[in-house]
Amino acid sequence: GGVSAVLAVALSLWLAARVSRPIRLLGAAAERFGAGQRAAAVEVGSRDELGQLSRSFNLMVAQIDERTEALRREVAERLQAEERMRRSERYFRSLIENASDVVTVVDGDGVTRYVSPSVTRVLGHAPEDLLGAGYLKHVHPDDAGRLEAAHGRARQEPSEPVSCEFRLRHANGGWRLVQVVLNNQLADQAVAGIVANLQDVTERKQAEMRLAQATRLESIGRLAAGIGHEINTPMQFIGDNTLFLQDAFAGLMRLQELQTRLLASGQEAGVLPPEAVTELAATREAVGLDFLETRVPQALQRSREGVDRVSQLVRAMRELSHPGTKELVPVDLNRTIEHALVLSHHEWKYVADTRLELDPELPLVQGLPGELSQVLLNLIVNAAHAIGDALGPGPEVKGTIAIATRCHGDQVEVRLRDTGTGIPAEVQPHVFDLFFTTKEVGKGTGQGLAMAHDVVVTKHRGELFFESEEGVGTTFVLRLPVDGRHGSAPGSSDR
Repeated sequence: GGVSAVLAVALSLWLAARVSRPIRLLGAAAERFGAGQRAAAVEVGSRDELGQLSRSFNLMVAQIDERTEALRREVAERLQAEERMRRSERYFRSLIENASDVVTVVDGDGVTRYVSPSVTRVLGHAPEDLLGAGYLKHVHPDDAGRLEAAHGRARQEPSEPVSCEFRLRHANGGWRLVQVVLNNQLADQAVAGIVANLQDVTERKQAEMRLAQATRLESIGRLAAGIGHEINTPMQFIGDNTLFLQDAFAGLMRLQELQTRLLASGQEAGVLPPEAVTELAATREAVGLDFLETRVPQALQRSREGVDRVSQLVRAMRELSHPGTKELVPVDLNRTIEHALVLSHHEWKYVADTRLELDPELPLVQGLPGELSQVLLNLIVNAAHAIGDALGPGPEVKGTIAIATRCHGDQVEVRLRDTGTGIPAEVQPHVFDLFFTTKEVGKGTGQGLAMAHDVVVTKHRGELFFESEEGVGTTFVLRLPVDGRHGSAPGSSDR
């Protein structure tokens, strides 16, 4: 019995060491793990089922810890990403809300779905006043068609921005000129609309108009001395002819008075006395009646020519100096060329002869007449200077400025050729650069050709280029679309 008791106690101790203790360790570890505490590895050295269970438990805990750590890192990264996104959203929202431009989103039905708060500062409207309304609500009626056409192009060509200028009504009732750039984001579910970036360009356009006006007046100022001479010459012979006609008229009046007196005395006497006939003949000879019969018509004709010449100069100056319009209007390029030649006559008359080959059937083009006059005037003056440089002082022969116009497809082409020095190859790439000039100081500012390029290419969507051979001459080619819509250059009302 004692032996059995001892064996029983030994067996109990052995079972406690081999079974109960590992089970308690596993149970305690499971409780801590279930409570969210990090569980230490359960050390069971046996290779029986309990040892296998403890190793499986340890592996599970390690995998869960690893997964928990991965999830913790992922959550931290997501929180950081969300914070960065919130900061980015706040940043771009602040940019949009405080930008000088207005951002709007118009859906596929043409309804305004978003307007940035900057619209209040730019146009005086509250954003909520514009939401839900058609995008043409505050557009000037004359510009609505242009904006609709721009939206149509934006829908048809999603990958290409479309620009347009139009007038929007300010909250105070006035009109502001804005430039819009349309981007088609209808396919982007986050936007689902056409994004329009509007910029108020009213002051800029007014400044451009003032600058253009100042440039034209500056050109007239540079030509003032020559124009004054051109006006003075016809006015001088008009004055001389007027004095001649005044003297002639006084002589005719003396003759008329004598004839009246002699006629009256002859009627009283019944016959004209011989001495009266002699006096009448002497007076006719003194007055030079035969001479006046020839010279008076000539004086009148020359005076008429002088008046016409002055009228041409005045019309040309008025067209060049007129502020013009910001809208394209029909322009007669042939007449514009003739006016430019009149104004620049003193620049080329001593160095060049002009040859015109103007197409009488040339169609009118849609353009800005004052600015096109400025372009042609600059090209003619440059041609005269180039010829003058080639001939040197006191030339015995003259060069040639040849100007031709013709239709070139749906464009009108002007070719202006001179027999000047030509443009050196090394400077040809810089000819249209602003402030670039090869002229001596005081003779050129480097703005004429840059301005011409901007007017032709940017404002009229045309082409301006040149062909030059050094020592032979240069030909400038100007092409303008007849309808004002040809080409790909950005304009005031089209893409």
